[in-house]
Amino acid sequence: MGWVGHPDLAALRPRFTAPARVLLRFADALGAPRDADAGVSPVCGYLVPSSVDRTLEFFDDKGNGYGRLRPDPETVTAWEEVRPKRGRPYLRTVADDASPNNLDSLPECQHVR
Repeated sequence: MGWVGHPDLAALRPRFTAPARVLLRFADALGAPRDADAGVSPVCGYLVPSSVDRTLEFFDDKGNGYGRLRPDPETVTAWEEVRPKRGRPYLRTVADDASPNNLDSLPECQHVR
């Protein structure tokens, strides 16, 4: 495997060079510093891509519509809000990061970075 246009360079596939282990734990979806258990849900929401209209829809942990990102010829993407709601801070962060526009119009949502 090599670099196109550079026959003098060789490329290696990314790999771990030593044994490695990853510890993943489910945490509270509201951002509290505690692990999820039977009474604490790790689900902050759902992202549903639609290949039909090329949108990315956002739903909260109960399945209520939050809004969607859709293609826009002027701003690349546009946010369409389903209705004003209090949201999950991490779900809003995903929406913020996915869109070049600020989503400051969403009321009572904490912006977490």
